[in-house]
Amino acid sequence: MKRLSVVFVLCAIFLPIRAYSQIQMPTPKEGDRWEFKAATTGSSSSTSDRLSGNYEVVYLKGQLEAYELADGKKAPVGPLTSAQLRRMVPFGQDEMQYLKFPISVGNKWAINYTAESPGVRNPPKRSAEFNVEQEGETTTTAGTFKTLKIKGSGQTLGRPVTQAWEYFYSSNCKAITKYNYDSAVGGNGGKVEIELTKFTPGN
Repeated sequence: MKRLSVVFVLCAIFLPIRAYSQIQMPTPKEGDRWEFKAATTGSSSSTSDRLSGNYEVVYLKGQLEAYELADGKKAPVGPLTSAQLRRMVPFGQDEMQYLKFPISVGNKWAINYTAESPGVRNPPKRSAEFNVEQEGETTTTAGTFKTLKIKGSGQTLGRPVTQAWEYFYSSNCKAITKYNYDSAVGGNGGKVEIELTKFTPGN
């Protein structure tokens, strides 16, 4: 019995622990182009500067540009919509920091930010924590990609309002392929869904 116990302990000690590879920040290429479809629901704001429709994000001359796509044409978008779309790719991170590189399963990070919202004059201060939960595959209109699943939870400072994020990042297309956000968990708040519909690599 003692011999079996010793063998069990030794096996437990030497069982391999899975090491997840660290994914580095990808290198942008001139002309990298992403198309997204987005929808905002539950928002009481009447402003036009909110995500609803089809969009393009393109990397040109060292910066990201965002446009709305409609009727075969593209048009500029408002600053809030532009910021949210640019966050869908690694090179467009700001104080929200949806992605922090190098990135791997088990990584966690915390942020403090100002919750800019359409039509809100004095946006509240918020904090949030993000956690890379697992590897997997995600399918969108753009295809099936190997992804990292990331979840986030946030708090409005001084108010009993919480936020929740769930999204999937793929290094293959250098973008968040699916994104879901709830601005007031369990309450009456806006919800945002974004999905990658097409990726065209640049030169």
